[in-house]
Amino acid sequence: MDYRKLFAEIHRRPKMYGLDGSYRDYCTYLLGIDAGNDGRLLKGFTELLVPRVGAGNNLPWVSLVLHLAFPDLTSGWRDEAAGEGKQAAVDLLFSLLDEFFDKRDAPRGTAAIFDDYLTWLKVQPARTCQRKNHSRARAAVPACDRGGTLPGRRTRERPRDQQQRRDQVPAAALPLLR
Repeated sequence: MDYRKLFAEIHRRPKMYGLDGSYRDYCTYLLGIDAGNDGRLLKGFTELLVPRVGAGNNLPWVSLVLHLAFPDLTSGWRDEAAGEGKQAAVDLLFSLLDEFFDKRDAPRGTAAIFDDYLTWLKVQPARTCQRKNHSRARAAVPACDRGGTLPGRRTRERPRDQQQRRDQVPAAALPLLR
């Protein structure tokens, strides 16, 4: 199936596909098509957008497009996409998709997208876990460095047989199991 033609048709005539023309509906439809292709159709789309935004490698492409559509906003992107900026967000989404398919279909296209993303990622400052002062004895060492979890995060308790197997592992191998 030629998805470029399908996306152009969806953009041109959304009601024919049961969409109301909102950014949210387009994204939902595109995510469904991507899921129907085992996530391979839009693989690399997020990685294409992250270096452009300059941040947000923890965000999905849906949010990154909004960051690009409304660069002056620090919050309220979804409200803007649902209101006056709806058409701008939708038009940007489809132009970015066209550009993505152009890059991806080029020789070594997907590899080039991921290479650009990894190059961007390597120059980003390293992030460390939060340092919280929960007890004086442990204040100097963050929870993630102690092998624990950060405050407020749930931990999954291990079944007794897994814990017993872990106790039988030589002490030298314990750091590898964390």
